[in-house]
Amino acid sequence: MEVAARDQDVVKGSKAGAASKRLSSVWNRAENGSPDATPTSSVSPGRMLLAEDIKARREDAAQWLGALTGASVSSASDAEFRKALNNGVVLCKALNVVAPNSVKVIESAEDVGPTKQRYENVQNFIKAVANLGVQQEVMFSVADLESDGPEEKPRVADCVLWLKRLHEGKSSHLHLHNLRDDTIPASDSPRKASIGAMSSRGSSS
Repeated sequence: MEVAARDQDVVKGSKAGAASKRLSSVWNRAENGSPDATPTSSVSPGRMLLAEDIKARREDAAQWLGALTGASVSSASDAEFRKALNNGVVLCKALNVVAPNSVKVIESAEDVGPTKQRYENVQNFIKAVANLGVQQEVMFSVADLESDGPEEKPRVADCVLWLKRLHEGKSSHLHLHNLRDDTIPASDSPRKASIGAMSSRGSSS
């Protein structure tokens, strides 16, 4: 009986040792980046989609600002995008295209210093877009442009895109207005007079 018990203890010890070796092997493969190791992602699919959406909006905003003002606005990262705008010059120039004379005085890029002039440009932009009716949820602050931390500030791009939509809406309205002017002659125009004469002849006959 004692021999049988010792044999069972030996078997149990062997199985436990084998299991420990297998577990140790798995951990070693995981630490060394072995293909057998199962990778775990700390980024959820939802976060990845959100990051892609923020990046797309930033690229759209940078492209529109560049096309409207001729300035080079980087969209490689959120930090670079905000850095290109943090003196307020590009923002104010774009705003004045959308709504002329919204910012009366724009401190030029050469004259803008690290504090006062840059602050004034950005503050003038913020006040002007507020007067145009920008939604509070897409409005950014001076601190958002100044921040150099790792946290992204998507409101900057979202505010620019709001301004873009305003501009496109105005352009569309102006286009329709011009079409009406082209198709409906003025009351004192020769074309209007000719149409009136033809109508009179038709009614008299």
